[in-house]
Amino acid sequence: MSRSSVRAVWPTDGAAKSSGLDRVVILIVDESLKTRALLGSILSSLGVGTVLRAPNGGNALELIQEMRRRPERVGVSGVDLIISEWDMARVDGATLLRWIRHHRESPDRFLPFIAMSATPSEKWVKAARDLGANQFIARPFTVNSLCDHIDSLVRDDRRYVKTGEYFGPDRRFHDLPVEMDRRADSGTEPFGVRFILPPRGLAAKVGGRLQVEPEMLAEAENELETWQEEFVATVRDYLDRLTCEYTTICGAEDAMARLAALDRLGRIGRQLHSHGQSFGFPLVTTVARSLHQLTGQGHAPGDDYLGLLGAHLDTIRAVLSVELRSDGGKVGRELVRGLHRANRKFLRAPEHDRPPRGGVALASGQLRGAVT
Repeated sequence: MSRSSVRAVWPTDGAAKSSGLDRVVILIVDESLKTRALLGSILSSLGVGTVLRAPNGGNALELIQEMRRRPERVGVSGVDLIISEWDMARVDGATLLRWIRHHRESPDRFLPFIAMSATPSEKWVKAARDLGANQFIARPFTVNSLCDHIDSLVRDDRRYVKTGEYFGPDRRFHDLPVEMDRRADSGTEPFGVRFILPPRGLAAKVGGRLQVEPEMLAEAENELETWQEEFVATVRDYLDRLTCEYTTICGAEDAMARLAALDRLGRIGRQLHSHGQSFGFPLVTTVARSLHQLTGQGHAPGDDYLGLLGAHLDTIRAVLSVELRSDGGKVGRELVRGLHRANRKFLRAPEHDRPPRGGVALASGQLRGAVT
């Protein structure tokens, strides 16, 4: 078990297991059903009283508004914490966070918000912070890292800052000033800037600090390991679906049928991309993201294009053949670089100068040979 700042507390004889989260309501927002189920299962193992789930930011907004209008239908009257994927196809995490922090119908503009991503970039992290996110967590996560993030929110006593463009936690806590921020160091409020003490409802419910019993941590870690083991079968199912759509693209005579199958293949690739990093298969995530990006360029499915799509599927098969959980080492990294080079060359080059159909697929064979 990795080191964690969360206190492990042994209960007295006969005492019920508790982490202080039994009265807490957490809303998970992620377009991946598997990720929502995984995170919900772990949070339940950690003793969270109520876990709600939404497939995108739009559904999350509807759920939050329904709590205010008809709490008896939802079962709760409010949310204590949101854990949301940042990159979603419909209503993304940025839109959801912006609504929470600024919209007049937001029930709690101080609502703690953890942004989450399988492929976090410096740009996304900065955008999340500038929109008022409290924390940013990268997938794959560990149980301890998740507990640390929640514990940090429970103990966070920072003021919130309101300026013309920003509302959220005071970034001086992390020495990360907000862009265009002209706050004074004297503690006074310069013109146009307000400091507000948040209600800290999460801390009041938990009791000041998260205290997780070792037995609960072990149960949550077992949940995570079980989901990771079962993910191999899930990827095989995704690969079957990708292969089916790929076969349709290659064989369909009707142009509209081919384009519809290509669109479905791209959406499946996006779903697989969001799954791989959560369950410890970063190479699957990388290839699936590359596949999704390639299908979103609006190209007619010619022979060279089909060959490049097929190379992506061959790579996923190679990873599955050995259940490769890392980045594949030197061969795996070279494979990914090869896919990216081939994608860029295809997208830039005229028809006669595009990469040969089998050029990238060779690397997947090297991967199988290198790890068997």
